[in-house]
Amino acid sequence: TSHKSKRQDSARYTIRILTAATLLHTTIAAKHNTNPNIHSSYHTYDDITTPPAPQSLSALINLAAKLELPAEPPTVVLVGHRNDGKSALLDALTNLRIASVGSTASTRRPLRVHMMRSDDHSSPALFLSRDGEPFEPTTADEIRAYVESENARLAERREYDEMDIRVRVLWREAEELVVIDTPGLFSPAIDRHAEEDLSAAAQAAERLVLAQAESPQRLIVCLEDTADWAHTDSLSVVRRVHPQLRR
Repeated sequence: TSHKSKRQDSARYTIRILTAATLLHTTIAAKHNTNPNIHSSYHTYDDITTPPAPQSLSALINLAAKLELPAEPPTVVLVGHRNDGKSALLDALTNLRIASVGSTASTRRPLRVHMMRSDDHSSPALFLSRDGEPFEPTTADEIRAYVESENARLAERREYDEMDIRVRVLWREAEELVVIDTPGLFSPAIDRHAEEDLSAAAQAAERLVLAQAESPQRLIVCLEDTADWAHTDSLSVVRRVHPQLRR
């Protein structure tokens, strides 16, 4: 049992290191955007920014399954207020323009984008699963339109939906990475007439964020416009599932 526990700890640590390496590589690559639809040309960088081979990631995921750990690809959960740049960062990390950036309706359903390496696809091939249905081929414009329509529908009903909008991207240049955009956090307004509705909405948004962030295998990236990171709303919420803030 002790030996198995040590192997599990080692696997967890390695998964987090590989996730961080993949995130670092993709973020740096995103800075070299020359294509209006694809944010990266994937230039060659120093060895420190080179992500692990996809075969290694697949082997590690299989090992995690054997050790009875959650068999999930490297996953990053984006947490922050509305208009703090979560959707824009998702676009940068996935190298595509598919999130609802600048829309008047805030995010009310988590958007889960799974980048998958496929040598059979010389350009990104996109697939969308609507409400748990099988994945179907689609385009970035269709995904963005669907995301915006879902957010608008839920906003009109003053509701949130915990079911992910799921997207897969197959591409020979992709790195194995999942990025999840979550509903924006906010504080209830002081207006007494709106306070009850906003408080309920704030609680609903927080529940969805916590559900996505609670897995110990996932990295959490907090975005917030602040000069005092020790006292931010996003960190206060994240601490409820991960008090140590080590991931």
